[in-house]
Amino acid sequence: MKKKLLISLIVFVMLMAPMTTFGAQQDDGITRGEFFNLVVEHLNLETASLNRELPIDVKEGSEYVNAVKVLMSRGIINGFPDGTVRLDQKVTNREAAYIIARFLNIEDKNALSALAKEFSVSFEGEFISVDRAKKIVQATLSSDEKALKWIEKMTIVQSEATSFRSSADMIMSMMMDAGDLDQELEMPTNMNMKSSLVMDFNVLEGLHQIMTMSMPMGLPGMPDMEMKMEQYFVPEGIFMKIDDPETGEAMWMDMSETMPYSFEELMLMNQDSLQLSLELNNKFFFYRDLGTEEVNGKVMRKIKMDGKINSLTEMMGMLNNVLQDDSLIPLDGELPDMKMGMSGYIWIDEETALPYRQTIDMSMKYTEVTDELVMPIDMTIFMDMIFTDFNEVNGIALPEEAKNAEKLSALQ
Repeated sequence: MKKKLLISLIVFVMLMAPMTTFGAQQDDGITRGEFFNLVVEHLNLETASLNRELPIDVKEGSEYVNAVKVLMSRGIINGFPDGTVRLDQKVTNREAAYIIARFLNIEDKNALSALAKEFSVSFEGEFISVDRAKKIVQATLSSDEKALKWIEKMTIVQSEATSFRSSADMIMSMMMDAGDLDQELEMPTNMNMKSSLVMDFNVLEGLHQIMTMSMPMGLPGMPDMEMKMEQYFVPEGIFMKIDDPETGEAMWMDMSETMPYSFEELMLMNQDSLQLSLELNNKFFFYRDLGTEEVNGKVMRKIKMDGKINSLTEMMGMLNNVLQDDSLIPLDGELPDMKMGMSGYIWIDEETALPYRQTIDMSMKYTEVTDELVMPIDMTIFMDMIFTDFNEVNGIALPEEAKNAEKLSALQ
């Protein structure tokens, strides 16, 4: 009898084992709340707005409050139509992919394919285990250590350079929201512009740049707009030369009073850019080392950059932390809701650690525009910039004809 009971117990345990294992696999999926916490803690993100209204199913005492506030303030999560975020519900692979992709400037529709192609991360099945979630977050939302060291080294060396020269080509596309002005002034709501830039910079003498722009107006009878602009940021002030729209003749303007910063302050900002760059790298942008390429007989380290700034207010607050200027902190509602994504490549000279080339794909989108403000609500920019002549540029001086330029009054 005892033998039969023991055998029966063993059989029962054996029969139950597959069911127990199956149940454990089902319960192994990470919840939405746990995944939110995992991402925010991995990136060491601080609460963005203590006064932000929480979803109806999140209480102030919840262990997920910080993660929910951070992700919602950055536009990473939006919640469900009924006002909930359903923290105890298992996060699906697709939802996890969307969250990660939104940090990397990848559109939702391309999330699964882009993460698989660029990061070798695949999302199989419906749910994602805790262990798998940790590995995916580490693989995608972390800068390659080698790449980050190259970026930090380049930033330090570049900040120590006394001068350099750069040239750039840029393509810009804008969709405007001008209210009724597009009808009154016959303004096009979609604009495209091509421009090229040549710039000389010397930390003691200043900055001189020449920009040429062309913009097809896209309206019957209206010629394409061509413009050439020359600028000086020098100790005497900030000056700009453009063609007079009435006479077509070149005219100089003294812009010093219209700019929020003096020449000295701009130079100090250039010095502080190292700290700002490091802050942005740790909070918003991620880097990957793609190996080396030979360019013009030199070995270049190629770095991939991806990131997105979902809160202009948060970025301005970070700028304040670097520059120690309280005036940069915007008041509630003072800034429009802007999101900016950036992806691109950087080529670094392995011998000097100085940048040689940088390409950037940038997108900016304003989701809330006031009636008083005429501005682009959706803008994309591609820029290709080459750097040369580090520590060899000098002789930047304001032309005599600019010294008596008309002074423009500061905007009220």
